[in-house]
Amino acid sequence: KKLGADAHAAAQELLDKAESRSKALVKDAEKKAAALLKDAEKRLEQIRVERESVAGYIANLRGVLDSADRVASDHGFPTMAPEPAEPAEASEEAEASDGDEVDEQTLEREHAG
Repeated sequence: KKLGADAHAAAQELLDKAESRSKALVKDAEKKAAALLKDAEKRLEQIRVERESVAGYIANLRGVLDSADRVASDHGFPTMAPEPAEPAEASEEAEASDGDEVDEQTLEREHAG
């Protein structure tokens, strides 16, 4: 009977230690999980702030580009590359402009407005 009682006491002690250790492991895991979650939430907030900042930058850049486009078109500057002329039109223009030489100063005055 004493052997059975000793075995029972040893088993109970082993179970108590195992339960204590498992509770400590769970507590430690919960603590680490909470810390990781807190870090992840903080990083997510930083990403949101950065995203809003980038979106604002892009919106401002669009505004600047639109303004530059309007200013350029108001002053007669082309905002897009001209479409290439067809070969037949190019030869007709070349024939029509023969003898009508224009110097650079004349062209500058025309573009100046």
